[in-house]
Amino acid sequence: MASSEILKQIAQEAIDYLDHLNQQYPNLASETSIEAVEKWRRQVIEFDSNANENSAPSGTLEVTNDEPVGHDGSLEFIEESGSNETTKNEPDIVLDESQQESNKEIALKENAVELLKTYDLEEVIDKMASQYDCMMNSQQLVDLVGQSAYVESLKREVAVFAINAVTYDQAANLWNSLGRPSLNGDAWEGREVSMLSQ
Repeated sequence: MASSEILKQIAQEAIDYLDHLNQQYPNLASETSIEAVEKWRRQVIEFDSNANENSAPSGTLEVTNDEPVGHDGSLEFIEESGSNETTKNEPDIVLDESQQESNKEIALKENAVELLKTYDLEEVIDKMASQYDCMMNSQQLVDLVGQSAYVESLKREVAVFAINAVTYDQAANLWNSLGRPSLNGDAWEGREVSMLSQ
């Protein structure tokens, strides 16, 4: 996948998450955040239509002002100097089934960890199912991404709860109702959630 495609995909996921937050917390959504989502989506449509033309340059997306990304959604396409294509014929590498499975698991883990940096556990499960045809439950996802990535995700969520005046006990009840694996193996308690805010 080209670097511009990866950057576009990352930016799209960020905009999708901003849109999700705007919809989930409409009282907290600002006019600027709503406009940024709309402006980005219009520019992506324009970028996609330009990319489909044969004369589209190869390059990367770059923010064209000094404002934070997403402030006004302004992007510019910058041509790369030189070509990244190689004309050298390289031999095809043939992997056996166990290597292919191992590579698939590594790729799934990397993708799940990246998604967990932006989305909550249940959203990652949904995205893994829709994007990678990988069905799993909460515990399987935690096992896949590892304890440290899971804890970082929980810490981000606790910070959002604090901003929205959600108590530790309310968060524990929510996580228990969602079937979130607790860190000690028992049900979530407010005290355990409070430790994540430190």
